[in-house]
Amino acid sequence: MNVQCTHCKTVFRVDPAKVPAGGVRARCSICRSVFEVAAPSPDGPAAPVPSAAAPTPHPAAPQPPTPVAVPTPTPPSLVPSPAPA
Repeated sequence: MNVQCTHCKTVFRVDPAKVPAGGVRARCSICRSVFEVAAPSPDGPAAPVPSAAAPTPHPAAPQPPTPVAVPTPTPPSLVPSPAPA
């Protein structure tokens, strides 16, 4: 069966045999939000049950750093040494 995170809407495949008759609370592996998963009914697929409490806010996922062009350093000019006198 498919269940969907109520916060970020990510869909997960869940083995219906793993969901107990009373349902279960699940944590989304993407946004870390907790949501209720109802037990599968004999006549249709289960849907997530909205919890009574508002979802807890979570920090935004860290974004990878933006690549920055780094100039290649130029070698110092070679200055000839004075000839020995």
